[in-house]
Amino acid sequence: KQKYYDLEQANEKRINIFVNLAHETKTPLTLINNYLQEYIRKNGTNKELDVIKSAVGKLSKDIVNFFDLERINKGFNIYNHNQIADFGEVVTECIILFTHYANQMNIELIHTIENNIHVKAAPEALQRIVFNLMENAIKYSPPDNKIWVELSSIDNQTVLKIKDNGIGIPVELHQNIFEPYYQINSEKANFQGMGLGLSIIKKIIDELKGDITIHSNPSTTSGTEVLVRLPQSHEKNKELTTFLKNDNNFYETEALTAIEK
Repeated sequence: KQKYYDLEQANEKRINIFVNLAHETKTPLTLINNYLQEYIRKNGTNKELDVIKSAVGKLSKDIVNFFDLERINKGFNIYNHNQIADFGEVVTECIILFTHYANQMNIELIHTIENNIHVKAAPEALQRIVFNLMENAIKYSPPDNKIWVELSSIDNQTVLKIKDNGIGIPVELHQNIFEPYYQINSEKANFQGMGLGLSIIKKIIDELKGDITIHSNPSTTSGTEVLVRLPQSHEKNKELTTFLKNDNNFYETEALTAIEK
């Protein structure tokens, strides 16, 4: 028991060091991003600045994911789910932000979105789920391909399906990919960042009493199909919210980062 306690204490100390390091990095990184955005606004951009902007955006995302995962693990809520979101609007906005960059790789986003699907959740949380899954679908799909995004209502549940023809995920790894810091070994694994995105959205989906399943078997066929099921809301006494008030510049950077291969 003492050995286990010592290991726990050592692990807690190590995590605190990383949290402090990430905290110290966040402020100068924010300053760099703000000055970079202002410079681009005044002087325009070029290939070199686009690379810098993409790298800053990726680093910012990794730090945000790290902080959020630690807050979740400590039992803190990072989203206010006491609101009703229009899931269709969230998915539509994500598709708009990704379409331009997907087109650069000749990847076609085919979408079928059912209207008036409402979920009791923070719209920013739903956005994070969709963005992460679309990012992975584009990231691991070869050029000249298609990605299917569907949102529908089935048996009083909201079902989000994102399907690609990419490299796929071996069956034995389907559960591992939701573990923090886990990365799939492939020629593109370096684009997984710190491997926190899927673990965070899994925790968000669990908070919403939903589930996420992976259908993929590269040994028999290419591609991956991800299904997210969430309970629908039929509450009428809450104001409908969307995430459109968020800063789209940040998400445009995310979309660009997703296809930098």
